[in-house]
Amino acid sequence: MSRLNVYHEKTLVGYLSEDDKQELVFSYSHDWLTSKSAIALSPELPLCEHLFEGNYVESFFENLLPEGDVLDFISQAEHISPGNVFGLLERFGGDTAGAFSILPEELVPSDQLHYLPVTIAKIKQWFIQTKGVPLNIKGEQSRMSLSGAQDKMTVFIDANGAILIPLGSAPSTHIIKPSVNHRLDIPHTAINEVLIMRLAKEIKLNVAETRYDSDLCAAVITRYDREIDKQGNIKRLHQNDLCQALGIPSSKKYEAEGGPSLVDCFAAVLKQSSQPAKDKKRLIEWVIFNTEGVLAFDESDRARSKSTKRIYKVYKQKHKGSGGYVNGQTIVLLLLV
Repeated sequence: MSRLNVYHEKTLVGYLSEDDKQELVFSYSHDWLTSKSAIALSPELPLCEHLFEGNYVESFFENLLPEGDVLDFISQAEHISPGNVFGLLERFGGDTAGAFSILPEELVPSDQLHYLPVTIAKIKQWFIQTKGVPLNIKGEQSRMSLSGAQDKMTVFIDANGAILIPLGSAPSTHIIKPSVNHRLDIPHTAINEVLIMRLAKEIKLNVAETRYDSDLCAAVITRYDREIDKQGNIKRLHQNDLCQALGIPSSKKYEAEGGPSLVDCFAAVLKQSSQPAKDKKRLIEWVIFNTEGVLAFDESDRARSKSTKRIYKVYKQKHKGSGGYVNGQTIVLLLLV
């Protein structure tokens, strides 16, 4: 039976495999369970000597993969069924969201991290041809994976601004997201995303650093789940999204489709929080901003949504003349990262 190894940096965390029904099962390694730095993959996969199976295993690992057209494309390109979570992670699990890497048994994380320098032209070509997934690289493969349905690419950007593609289990530091070209009713989504993130930052919400790169025609987001220490080493930071914490597949993430309500989301976060009052306040602020942070612009650059007047005013005062305006009606939603 084939097996994948789950790593935190270079430490073996556990083993992912499939049972006779081709359902995912996971167990922690003895070394990880006895490590002082051990952390659980998710609240429902606690540190213990147990073979985990069922929704919580499936939801944790399935939610590391892309969705929609991106999932369909890489599945077809690599001849792996879209529902084959094990097979997709075997190919693309080297650099995922959060602290863990998932690798075939024959691959082991190395001190020597490998990156491929690339040009802006090559990055744009990948977005045109392969939805931002660097396929057909000679030699060592790129093994990046991010959840969500939008085209995106994870990269390492060095101190000089050079862009490199992580290979094997090498960590990335940034995410590149171009505009959603197939949504003609929502043009310029990359600029819009940067605008909304700046608005959130102006009112003191804790958001990832985001900028618009005119050469790439894309938003460039600093990964919040990565940290660079004083020696220049990239550290992966642990995270769960709410689907992982609640044991919900990505296909059920929306409440209208049977997914969790706000009550469910609040309960899940507060159950695990070490500072529930502070986190509850933070969640309320995010919900309000997500609800109110819908902007509509017309060709005269007037805000058409009365409910966003205060937020729009902050932007106009702080960033007037920054070149961030767009023509035509554009709807902007927060939390696109």
